[in-house]
Amino acid sequence: MVSESPDEMENKAPEADISQQQPPIAPETDIYDLSLSGIDYREEDKVQIISFLVEDEEYALGIGEVKEVIRAGEIVEVPHSQDIIRGIIYLRGEVIPVLDLKRRLNLGESGTVSLKRIVITQYEDVRVGMAVEKIVGVEKILNDEIEVVPILHSDTPLEFLKGVVHIDQRLVILLDLGKLIDIDTTVFSSSPAVLEGEVDGDGR
Repeated sequence: MVSESPDEMENKAPEADISQQQPPIAPETDIYDLSLSGIDYREEDKVQIISFLVEDEEYALGIGEVKEVIRAGEIVEVPHSQDIIRGIIYLRGEVIPVLDLKRRLNLGESGTVSLKRIVITQYEDVRVGMAVEKIVGVEKILNDEIEVVPILHSDTPLEFLKGVVHIDQRLVILLDLGKLIDIDTTVFSSSPAVLEGEVDGDGR
């Protein structure tokens, strides 16, 4: 099992200042661009995951589902969107909706928890950001190390969970990206022009 610490991950690229212009622009320099990392996640008996914290619980997605990780800047709210959508960000000219993962997993209201990273995911032709508290690291695990999801004392729908894995005495919950973003909302299907039309001149 190979791990890569958050410090090692952040050393891959310098931090960029978040633009102050409106609408807010995500930093052009990525913290962790997985397309450039040289990670091979396609081994038959192994899978590589990137794990992160949400409400102090550790969750993970497959490396192949994550395009990059950026520092969280300002997220623009979209009027009339579902409450599980935090808003949108602009990343290198692309409008990307940001999912409120805490609400999506039924972990409660987002409140004032500091969301320091946005995980940019790709599922088929849909690209969605997920705001998280912290990136824990990248792990390589064997397929047979993945266990059936136990009965959890939470309201998180089991359909969102692929399984669990124990890593260094930590319980990491594997998420099903396809189920997470299978939402009846125009935010995931609207063109950039439509989304930008929902935001007024003040970036709100």
